[in-house]
Amino acid sequence: MRNKFIIVGLLILIGAGIGLGIYFQQKSAKLEERLGMIEEKTGITVEEVTREKEVTKETCQFLPLLPSESTLARKVRPNISRDVCWLAFALSENNPELCEKIEFPEVRSSCYQDFALNRKDSSFCERIKESSAVMKCYSELAAALKDLSLCEKIEDWTQRDRCFLRYGRENAEVAACEKITTGRRKDDCYRDIARRTGNSSLCEKIQNLETRKDCKRFFRR
Repeated sequence: MRNKFIIVGLLILIGAGIGLGIYFQQKSAKLEERLGMIEEKTGITVEEVTREKEVTKETCQFLPLLPSESTLARKVRPNISRDVCWLAFALSENNPELCEKIEFPEVRSSCYQDFALNRKDSSFCERIKESSAVMKCYSELAAALKDLSLCEKIEDWTQRDRCFLRYGRENAEVAACEKITTGRRKDDCYRDIARRTGNSSLCEKIQNLETRKDCKRFFRR
């Protein structure tokens, strides 16, 4: 299982280099010139699959460019470079509808999350199909917009608590600590805000004895 995730990660990085490379050269570069740049920078040998003079978003449909995607990659997730290409053009043209052309769940989720952050609109998080990615989207947006209520949209209580903890730490917001349901995270939240703000009285809110001592020790230095 671990090897599978490593392979997926490598494919995403390779695909990102190819897909984003095509996007950044779309208006002036010939495809074969771009492929030569990819090979020079990464050492990866790629095949030229089209002779179009200019690269446009329609070029995405001709990907993948990697010969390896016809063997090993197909077993994990083929056409990752095509998906990253669609992602690049979706963001470039500010067109969230292009996100739907992306097949790989992680890349599609990233596409919608980027639109949520760029447009400051949580409705894009709701378009994400994978529950873990939805939670991440709300958490990132809550931090970016400094909107604690977005954490409350997260259904899983563990992830919701993590969102509150992150918000509390980053914004020194005690109200976020109060919403945490697990004692350990709540204590960590109080301690970290106490250290950041210099408010030693927050140490008294900590329930765990060792964590409370650690908090008070900080102020005796």
